[in-house]
Amino acid sequence: MNSSFPAPHPNLPDSVVVGIEKLARRYANLKYEIEIGRALAPQRLPIILPEPVALPETSSSSDSDSVSDYEDSPEEDISNVLRADGRNFVPS
Repeated sequence: MNSSFPAPHPNLPDSVVVGIEKLARRYANLKYEIEIGRALAPQRLPIILPEPVALPETSSSSDSDSVSDYEDSPEEDISNVLRADGRNFVPS
């Protein structure tokens, strides 16, 4: 892209008008020349995807996961967590 600009630091209108239009024109010409057979398409490396991760099977019953798992746990004393004005307090 640096070769598209005549000056080392073009202003914004020059970069939009000159640079991007030149790059777009060059790309469109290449696409047309590939279609009519005057140029070869660039070779690209094949895409290599990572191996999929094996996830453990889970039960699909959403009713048992909601509240019943937490009903058997003992309730903690939250008086030291909540302040008198209602803001949370994190003990150190």
